[in-house]
Amino acid sequence: MRRFAALWPEQPIVQTLSAQIGWSHHQVLLDAFGDQNALHGRYVAKAVEHRWSVRELKGQIDLKLHLRYGAATANYQAALGDIEGHAALAVTKDPYILDFIDVAEDVKERELEDALVSEIPTFLRELGVGFAFYGRQQPLDVGGQEFFLDLLFYHHRLRRFVVIDLKIGEFEAQFAGKMALYLNAVDEQLRQGDDAQSIGLILCTNHNKTVAKFALHRSGAPIAVADWQTDPRVDIADDIPGALRAELAGLPEVRDRLTSHVKLTAERVEARQLRPGEPSPDPG
Repeated sequence: MRRFAALWPEQPIVQTLSAQIGWSHHQVLLDAFGDQNALHGRYVAKAVEHRWSVRELKGQIDLKLHLRYGAATANYQAALGDIEGHAALAVTKDPYILDFIDVAEDVKERELEDALVSEIPTFLRELGVGFAFYGRQQPLDVGGQEFFLDLLFYHHRLRRFVVIDLKIGEFEAQFAGKMALYLNAVDEQLRQGDDAQSIGLILCTNHNKTVAKFALHRSGAPIAVADWQTDPRVDIADDIPGALRAELAGLPEVRDRLTSHVKLTAERVEARQLRPGEPSPDPG
């Protein structure tokens, strides 16, 4: 509680924060971020927005949500302008963690799509607040040719369609051209009223950020590229504070000392053949 008071010295802020989530949530955040009140406040907002339990909050911290949000490689700001582009980028992640589906390493794109649709409520939670599932394999007629969208969503806060193209393997530059065609067709055939320009999201097993940036640089269609993972590979090694890293480095020595102490104590007990009621050797 002293740490919390030091982190949030202004009473109005404290009252607002404490009313939004439970004390157990704040304890988790204090343990995770210490005096980094910006991260603390950011996760409070997300916990309220998504109605996370303490367990769900811990899970999102472990998966480094604050590093994944808005991290997709995109040309949204160039295509939509700074304000709308920033808002669109803010609803992306990189990578997307799809650990709720069970797929083989050699999964096909349609199988991946099937798995996601079968778990659509969980997938929507991973996408984030605001996404509404519109359909899968949405048909589009372009010049007499028929194209099918893998997954189509509508984001009610952005008021625009979001086309998701699922890919197995690494991002390739030609994916951007195909997505541009999809977006133009969606705007022509599905967009209505005050709907904003549709945006695309290409989900790949992995992508080279430089290749993706070059592929999107001169495209007028707003497109983002991100990775998807079923087995989270979030590396936390570089985020461990120096002091804690030094403590962790000394753990093997501590272990050896404890092992030696236990062995020595056992030897003393055996040598003295303690009688009933005789005190044990001082464990210190």
